[in-house]
Amino acid sequence: MKILAIEFSSDHRSVAVLDGGRLLAEQTVTEGRDTAAVALIESALGQAKVGRLEIECIAVGSAPALTPVFRAAIALTQGWQLALGVKVQGVDSLEALARGEQAGGRRGSHVGGGCPARGILSG
Repeated sequence: MKILAIEFSSDHRSVAVLDGGRLLAEQTVTEGRDTAAVALIESALGQAKVGRLEIECIAVGSAPALTPVFRAAIALTQGWQLALGVKVQGVDSLEALARGEQAGGRRGSHVGGGCPARGILSG
């Protein structure tokens, strides 16, 4: 299954294209709010040599704060789903970070994450 993964819940924006469990392409920018979401997606799709119509699922990162760029990622995902009927899966961004740390060999059975949301630490 070809998956487009979108993570725009922080100032680091990233898009990845996967086929099953294999990473085909990844694009990341750190410019924050000025990121052109569609251009970033097109770049990742081009790098992966995957067309828009080949995407079967979109995984979109979610966060505690509803920033304008995060809302744009949700709107883009919903539009793609309505237009092409792809599956959509929300991914808790903090949980994904914590699981990545565990997979990387970090010790302990519990790993937590937090991020500032409107001046308050959430997580």
